[in-house]
Amino acid sequence: MKRLFLPDNYIERREPKYFEDSPDSVIIYQPQVYIDTVSRMQREKRLPMLIDVGCGAAQKLLTQVPPSIKTVGIDHGANIEYLKKHHPDQFWKDVNLEYIDYAVLGDEYLTDATVVCADVIEHLKFPERLLDMFVQWIQLVKEIVITTPDRVLTHGIEHMGPPPNPCHVREWSILEFQSLLESYKLHPCMSYTQSVNTNPNKHTIQAVISLSKIIPFGEPG
Repeated sequence: MKRLFLPDNYIERREPKYFEDSPDSVIIYQPQVYIDTVSRMQREKRLPMLIDVGCGAAQKLLTQVPPSIKTVGIDHGANIEYLKKHHPDQFWKDVNLEYIDYAVLGDEYLTDATVVCADVIEHLKFPERLLDMFVQWIQLVKEIVITTPDRVLTHGIEHMGPPPNPCHVREWSILEFQSLLESYKLHPCMSYTQSVNTNPNKHTIQAVISLSKIIPFGEPG
């Protein structure tokens, strides 16, 4: 487990369930992530291109991102089938995130784009592939935002897995996750963001990665 910076006695879930997102759910996870990201894009007058890696049913992408911003949603299975059927005017890419790599999108999409990968990495058996891709992408994109639940804040310091959520393989503390990203030379600005719209607690890690600037700890937007 040292390669993923988790405790030696941490227990992973070997076979996670597929997460079939609900587009009509009144429960919204990480409700501020897209709002804050769009705010930075507009404030800095960035290229209006947002790439959502692991978009699920894209509820936030479709409702919190203004139409002036072009979007790309990447996911697979029932989630992406739903989006292609009900929102055919948008660009959806069907890719199994366990096997994702740099070639999933061309440079014409990546150059100066903003990337969000919210509540995804904890679902993957092999997150190294996703991180390897981000190592290449960060040379082209303006910013990569990664969120994932903080294991200690969510379940307590004694919790050593597997995660209660049957769709999650593993969960990190904020220091473990920062160490993981830094081991890939993805130097993040770490903060917390609200986990769910029904509770004000900020138990979700937010890592903002950019080559152009540093965002102070605790100031995600």
